[in-house]
Amino acid sequence: MPGTGVSCAVNATRGTGSAPRRASSGVRATQRRIGCPGYSLGSSRPNGEAGVLSIKARLVATEWEVRQRKAKLEKHATRSLRLLNTCEGYCRELRHVLRRQEDLEAQAREMYELDHSKDQIMTLLKVGLANLGMWGRDQYFGESYQHCGGPRLVGGSPPQ
Repeated sequence: MPGTGVSCAVNATRGTGSAPRRASSGVRATQRRIGCPGYSLGSSRPNGEAGVLSIKARLVATEWEVRQRKAKLEKHATRSLRLLNTCEGYCRELRHVLRRQEDLEAQAREMYELDHSKDQIMTLLKVGLANLGMWGRDQYFGESYQHCGGPRLVGGSPPQ
């Protein structure tokens, strides 16, 4: 295993990934879970040395699992911090935009509703007056004054 000074001993049956027969079933499950096939867990030494080696192997496997989980934790903490910084940046931008919007609202002039009815009446009177002038020109002046406007008809000389 990396960083522990202990490496996984691979069985002679390398492709199966099964642990040696002397290991307990709990250790085998741990080995399968952490992905380290086949520690050399027990030996045929007398005086219970097989049990001590089994405990040491479980300790090493547990330490390796703890290191793996700490690495994952650190990775996720870094990612979480990066996402938090991104969110804070977005919040800063939003506050800036809202502040600018408030400033613009404070500077905005008050708008008043316009009354267009008087303008419409005046426009209609002007059009009526222009039509009356054209009718008078057509009725009282001849063909030679057809293109003349109001000032010429009032006191100007006839067109040539």
